[in-house]
Amino acid sequence: MIAVHKLALIIHIVIGAAALFVFWIPIAARKGSPLHRKAGRWFVWGMTAVSVSGVLLSSMVLFDPILIRTGGQTLEMTDAFRTAESARVFSLFLLMLSVLVFTTARHAVLVLKAREDRRILRTPLHVSAQVMTGVLAIVTGYVGYQHNELLLMIFFFIALSGSIGMLRYTFKSTLRNKEWIIEHIGSTIGSGIAAYTAFFAFGGRALMSQLLSGAWQVVPWVLPTIIGTIYSRRIASAYRKKFALA
Repeated sequence: MIAVHKLALIIHIVIGAAALFVFWIPIAARKGSPLHRKAGRWFVWGMTAVSVSGVLLSSMVLFDPILIRTGGQTLEMTDAFRTAESARVFSLFLLMLSVLVFTTARHAVLVLKAREDRRILRTPLHVSAQVMTGVLAIVTGYVGYQHNELLLMIFFFIALSGSIGMLRYTFKSTLRNKEWIIEHIGSTIGSGIAAYTAFFAFGGRALMSQLLSGAWQVVPWVLPTIIGTIYSRRIASAYRKKFALA
């Protein structure tokens, strides 16, 4: 089990690092160009692999946190309880982020394929992923409140609003002109936000703890959300003006 976790972690880190770099190529490339489309596919493939490995990693820790975190070492009862509790809290957060990444990346692709015809968005798999994102957001927020983890409580609102937004778009009666473009861009940026948050919260956690202390450690974790939200709204505003959307 430990060997499987280590292998999944290596795959997760390598592909995740590559995907975080690739994320900026379709953002910078001319929209609709061959480079934009090719880099977009690379990003989605990378996010899918990162999501699957993230679900596997977090599930293994949730199932047996002591074995994964200590390599099976014998701990005192108090230390074992503290280690297991801490590991499970942040593994739940990783699980929620992994599902959020998967759902938003998949949503971005399906929105582009569906355009005005949203029947492919209403499949059991995609709707279940949207609902699961919301459910995990609520559970994560509750656990964050219980343990006074500000990061988890912040992402309760972010993930839940993302889930509701995707479901609303999927089932709303009518779409405005070219609205699918705005939804595609927003979902792609949302996937990038979740991926960069996971990097700072887990991969860059040791570095951030050295550079920042106390509540300031939350800053780099929420910074991708702030930057991504501002950029997404600016792009959406530009496209609304371009296509005369209300």
